[in-house]
Amino acid sequence: MPETPPPSDLIQPTLNLSSLLASLFRSEWHYGATDIFGQVNPWSVPLKDLWKDYTGAGVTVGIIDQGFDTDHVDLVGRFSLALSYDPRDATTAQSIMPDSTADQHGTWVAGLIGAAQSDDTGLVGGAPGSTLAGFYARFGAGGSLRSEIASLLSRQDAVDVTNCSWGVVNPFADNFRMSWYADTKTAIDHALTTGRDGQGTVFVFAAGNDRQYVPGSTSSDGDNTNNHSFTNYRGVVTVAASDYYGHVADFSTPGASILVTAPGASILTTNYSGSATLSLLDDYSYVSGTSFAAPIVTSVISLMLEANPDLGYRDVQAILAATAKGIDVNGGSWERNGATTWNGGGYHVSHDFGFGLVDARAAVRLAETWTPEGNRATEVALTAQTALSVPASIPDHGSLTLTTTIDAGAAAGLSIDWVEVDLVSNHSFVGDLVVHLISPDGTDSILVDRPGGGTLSTSGLNFTFSTNHAWGESPAGTWSLVVEDQGYGGTGSVVSWSLRVYGSDQGDDNTYIFTDEFARYGADMPALNDTAGIDTLNAAAVSSAVTIDLRPGRITTIAGHELPMAAETSIENAIGGEKSDILYGSNSDNDLQGARGNDTLYGFRGDDHLSGGQGDDVLNGGDGADTLMGDDGADRLDGGSGNDLLDGGAGNDVLRGGDGDDTIIGGAGSDSLYGLAGDDTIDGGADADRILGGDGADRISGGDGADRLSGEAGNDWLDGGAGNDLLDGGDDSDTLFGGAGKDTMRGGAGDDSLAGGDDADTLSGDAGRDRLEGGGANDRLDGGADNDTLFGNDGDDLIYGGTGDDVIAGNAGRDRLYGDEGADLFVFSRGDGADRVLDFSSAEQDRVRLDGFGFTDTDMALSHAVARSGGVNFTFGDGDSLWVAGATLADAQDWLLIA
Repeated sequence: MPETPPPSDLIQPTLNLSSLLASLFRSEWHYGATDIFGQVNPWSVPLKDLWKDYTGAGVTVGIIDQGFDTDHVDLVGRFSLALSYDPRDATTAQSIMPDSTADQHGTWVAGLIGAAQSDDTGLVGGAPGSTLAGFYARFGAGGSLRSEIASLLSRQDAVDVTNCSWGVVNPFADNFRMSWYADTKTAIDHALTTGRDGQGTVFVFAAGNDRQYVPGSTSSDGDNTNNHSFTNYRGVVTVAASDYYGHVADFSTPGASILVTAPGASILTTNYSGSATLSLLDDYSYVSGTSFAAPIVTSVISLMLEANPDLGYRDVQAILAATAKGIDVNGGSWERNGATTWNGGGYHVSHDFGFGLVDARAAVRLAETWTPEGNRATEVALTAQTALSVPASIPDHGSLTLTTTIDAGAAAGLSIDWVEVDLVSNHSFVGDLVVHLISPDGTDSILVDRPGGGTLSTSGLNFTFSTNHAWGESPAGTWSLVVEDQGYGGTGSVVSWSLRVYGSDQGDDNTYIFTDEFARYGADMPALNDTAGIDTLNAAAVSSAVTIDLRPGRITTIAGHELPMAAETSIENAIGGEKSDILYGSNSDNDLQGARGNDTLYGFRGDDHLSGGQGDDVLNGGDGADTLMGDDGADRLDGGSGNDLLDGGAGNDVLRGGDGDDTIIGGAGSDSLYGLAGDDTIDGGADADRILGGDGADRISGGDGADRLSGEAGNDWLDGGAGNDLLDGGDDSDTLFGGAGKDTMRGGAGDDSLAGGDDADTLSGDAGRDRLEGGGANDRLDGGADNDTLFGNDGDDLIYGGTGDDVIAGNAGRDRLYGDEGADLFVFSRGDGADRVLDFSSAEQDRVRLDGFGFTDTDMALSHAVARSGGVNFTFGDGDSLWVAGATLADAQDWLLIA
């Protein structure tokens, strides 16, 4: 077909405005504000319930629209002027301010996303913590040229989400297959490919306000989102509008490319008055249109990206589709497609609502647990062969069916997101045509629906249409393109058509997503049977408590309905919901995530990974080499048998390693850690912890905080770390390090080694041949029973040898040394300072050894000694002296040693 530029560009949607009549936040029904009766509209999007966790912080939202009142009291400081851009006035800091008070649209949209209530009377946008960037587009007469729109779109790789509450007037005018729109598609594709470090900028488009056909009206011509490349492109999120009563808004444009719906009627937002004086009547307005449904979805996406910044733009689409709620179920042209992984079956889809009303809570919760993988780089495309040898005639007032088959081998593992159809027709009156695409599973997508209410007299089509209604289906099988001539305007043929399927290569790995709508679809569900691949049952979007049991033949309960597991099924992984859930693994290697709530997880056999998530959770690893992560909350972790890894995360946790050689990490909080059997490695982490090693040769680190460490049985290694710690080696031969802080250390039974660290520590060797080292402050050392070796090191230390033949060295500082019972050896070296031996006994065969003074015999050493009342005093110079109480010079040759 010849390329003929469309006659017009962008148009501002027709709006229904009214004055502000009530207090502001209470009037934000669309965000879940309670009304004067304390009620929340069930068809709202209650983002307010999520703001305690997420506000869009760290997310930059681009808005391509008609100027922005950056001086509005609720928008001051909300825009990044460095990112913002006006292609016609890019030289001043205020370049995105509206040209006149007639240019309200951008301020309306901005308030719905980013308004940050300046006082109790202001508005709050859906993502009040986000950063806004304004990109000035002009509507109507003198509106933006295509080159300017392309320029604005080309800058969206610098933001995270882009809101586009605008569209093109005439059907098929914005045609990405034509050369004059190539630069706009290229700009969008560039942002999808490179934005957000390759995860892709998320584009949100309003569906349009052309639902009703009004004769002679260019703005009410019975439009369809599939008549426009901007709103049917697979790379964007197209948003329809619902009203206060949960019905499709009477202006909302339908189409098979709509992804989700949001409230768009009687929406309160910020207004541009052009005046510096705040006026409730002038600075706020009620507005209606899909233009105002789109920013609500943009706000939801902003919170999703804060919750999980690594989501790809295709991940965002998948989450929105999976969590959208059915709305106006008796009047919304709903069907359920042929997928098998959503609430036990297929997705519900509608040409009016897409997948349904956006569910902010469910979308954010699912985003929290989502494994990011959906960007442009991971998108898989499959093209069906549809060649026509000659044009296929469309019977006048009849229908033509064209088919193509995708081989099961080629489609293996591919799960559909989008389907595109390139259609070239020479029909002389396009308004006559209705075109259906029917998937192998029977899902019917209307691609063309009597354009212009059947009045569009354009001759010929060369356009790409799309549908997301086959989401989650397999592309294998026969696809049917049904072209109907339902009018009397003309005749023609299909010259050519082609079909492309886009999605993800999941192989045999399935993710079964459940939401609150399982309460509607879950009755009498057949048993879940999946024996191939690594599969996941994800209930993160469910708001009530769930019980998930992955064992074959067992019963799972979600949203009050039972889901049996087939006797031969093998589902490996499970994710709980918001409440207090119970998750049971199986004999396979399971990955169980409690998500939010106070959850209980059982791994059973296999090498399992258990994650409690938020809340006070109980995790039981069972058999196998398991990994247990408590995450937030006061958790209880039990590794069971096998060599396990336990990490308590934040909160005051209780961790029990069980059998096997376990690694146990307390994390933040005051934790109680038990190694039990096996040679365990235990780290208390931050705060004051209680750690018991149990049996085996354990390695224990207290970390920060005033910790209590006990090695118990086995040859253990204990390190108190920072804080005033209590260390007890327990039985067998242990090694203890006090670390920083004033520590109390006991070796217990066995031949132990104790080192106090830099602060004033207390060390007790207890039974066994122990080695005690005081460290850098004024320490107290007690060797206890048996033959011990004690070193005071730095500081003014007090040292008791205890029973047994001990070796005692005060080292630097003014030390006091007691040998107690047994034949003790007191060692004094050059530089040790002024030490005192206070219970020397020749009868017990105590001795003194002088090290490092260069003496060649005892007589030389005794030349520095003086007998005084009660003992012998040595003075060596340079501050070194030694008082030996109870010693005499008469027998010094017997007790004095030289080294």
